[in-house]
Amino acid sequence: MTDAFGILAQSVSGGGGSGGSSVADAFTVAVPTGEDVSLEMNVTTAVGGSGGSSHDAEAVTLTLDGSTAVSTRGVSSHGIIAQSVGGGGGNGGSASTMSATAGDENTVSADIGVSVGGSGAGGGAGGTVDVTLADTASVTTADDYANAIIAQSIGGGGGNGGAGSVNSKQIGSGFSLNANVGVGGSGSGGSDGNAVTVAMGDATLLQTGGTGAPEG
Repeated sequence: MTDAFGILAQSVSGGGGSGGSSVADAFTVAVPTGEDVSLEMNVTTAVGGSGGSSHDAEAVTLTLDGSTAVSTRGVSSHGIIAQSVGGGGGNGGSASTMSATAGDENTVSADIGVSVGGSGAGGGAGGTVDVTLADTASVTTADDYANAIIAQSIGGGGGNGGAGSVNSKQIGSGFSLNANVGVGGSGSGGSDGNAVTVAMGDATLLQTGGTGAPEG
């Protein structure tokens, strides 16, 4: 057996949801004015939704005492895994606009498009991790890449900002004035891990038997 473990103790927070996408499309036909000129104006806007917030992970505490013995056999079969993992922040939603104008050589048009991507949310913090071996407790592994103890606290990553894209198209000739603004949403920062403590009594034992397998 490979990739097994003797004890797994963990707190893993859920990640935030992604913000919704926003799409705005418009098609406009120029209106005659009766003076050999057709006029058209089009304004489209779209804003992506913000990513959902994640949460912090809880503290993880594990104690082995008395004559408790944990042993594994198999490659990458760790003795103890104790971890607290904060959730990742949600990604911001994308935003896009598309405007199209139909006219002739006498058309004067003005098209304005604005798209703003949603902001990503921050990641959750990892909690504290405490592992204690007391009395004559022991942890042994026998094969390669099998650590006796893995103890870690990991902060969640921040969400990505959503993309903002703007497009416009003119069907026919004439004079056209276009103002297109696309702004990507801001990404958010990841969070920190927390303190990790492994404490061992004088009579406890950590032992590994393979290559690439530190005791802790």
